Amino acid sequence: MKPINLLSTSTKSRSANVSAQKRLNCYLEQSDDTDSVVVYGMPGALLFAGFGDLPIRGIYHKDNIIYAVHRAKIYKINQLGVATAYPLTLSTSTGQVDITDNGVQILFVDGANAYNLTLATDVLIKVTDGDFPGADTCAFNTGLGIVSQPDTGKFWISASYDFTSWDATNFATAESNPDKLIRVFVDHGQLYLFGEYSGEVWGYTGALDFPYTRFSESTFEWGLAARWSLCKFDNSFIWLAKNSMGEIQVCTFNGGTPTRVSTFDIETIFNSYTTILDAVGFSYMFNGHPFYHLNFPTESQSWLYDGSIGIWSKLKSNGIDRHRFNLGIPAFNKIFVTDFENGNIYTIERDEYTENGAPIEFELVTKHLKTGLEKITIASLQVDMETGIGTVTGQGDEPKLMLTISKDNGHTWGNETYLDIGSLGNYKARAKRTRLGQAREWVFKVRITDPIKRVITGLYITS
Repeated sequence: MKPINLLSTSTKSRSANVSAQKRLNCYLEQSDDTDSVVVYGMPGALLFAGFGDLPIRGIYHKDNIIYAVHRAKIYKINQLGVATAYPLTLSTSTGQVDITDNGVQILFVDGANAYNLTLATDVLIKVTDGDFPGADTCAFNTGLGIVSQPDTGKFWISASYDFTSWDATNFATAESNPDKLIRVFVDHGQLYLFGEYSGEVWGYTGALDFPYTRFSESTFEWGLAARWSLCKFDNSFIWLAKNSMGEIQVCTFNGGTPTRVSTFDIETIFNSYTTILDAVGFSYMFNGHPFYHLNFPTESQSWLYDGSIGIWSKLKSNGIDRHRFNLGIPAFNKIFVTDFENGNIYTIERDEYTENGAPIEFELVTKHLKTGLEKITIASLQVDMETGIGTVTGQGDEPKLMLTISKDNGHTWGNETYLDIGSLGNYKARAKRTRLGQAREWVFKVRITDPIKRVITGLYITS
């Protein structure tokens, strides 16, 4: 038998007999040189700023300043990570805060109230206009602030370039379906109104009575299953979607139509969760890959969608089942992310192989190897990867790759064996195991926990 590459782009199926494949804390890339699949480990992170206990409620970037909401305070953070709190105390201390700006002001809404920061004077005030309806989400379009009124189908608009001024007559209702308005969102100059089971698109007309109108053919039968799962993505946006048929999917919006990007197996997993309402998503670009990071807090699960090749992978942090990163924004040519259980803000770093010092577990489960009813004898398995990349810091040991083998479709696994990756500078080292024996069904699992660069170009077996 000539060498067979066991790397593939599939995901673990709801039946291990179909596929036991898994990718944990890694992503795939099609190699331009060899036309093969390469597996890269996810980047690490370093601490940028910390606010003690409880997570950041909202984070935003404007004019070389990061704005973060923690407990009942809003902070401004400079490029060195130095944070300064504004004197004003918010009326709430928990729950996510939505944020937008109009170029001269920044608007913060926490459900009951709104707060306005004037950039020129750096003064933060509570919005006290008696006509302000309360707001749980906000957006900006064509000079106007737009907010969703809690527990209604109504959205309201502010005065032009003034988040502090609201008029009791300047509202409209998302009315194509009777579901309540969950979120207002702006993309490519158009206003999107998301309900639980449907969405609709409104455009700016400039009319004196009310400057927005609903596009008559714009209604789509996909609502928003989790308010904070919706975010910008690549050249569009992405969200955890739900329609009247019941199950949830992940969709992007392309050409005026929601496009499903989740797979059958991913949807089976998501729809098995008891709670999806608290799902939180954010997106970022890394090494040319548009990533959508989706957390399910109640389920303690995290997933990554790679828009460049349409592949899903699992994410987790050391010692817990979900990933630490909760909210994310680009700023200062970096990606900044918050921690879900404390007030830390991290930067994602290309050449960092820990999460603020904690190990990152890398795991890859291969596709099935089978030829029917006949047993397959395997003389050797070789993991082709970047080797000679260093020692384990503080130990002086050669980094290790851990290999486990299943001979029953990935239902059970044998003992873990350790393969040397090679000492520093030993670029010819090969992670290899011989005399694996016979079986009808083979699946292989590779893990790395040492803080090293992870690049796997192939898993090959010979007989």
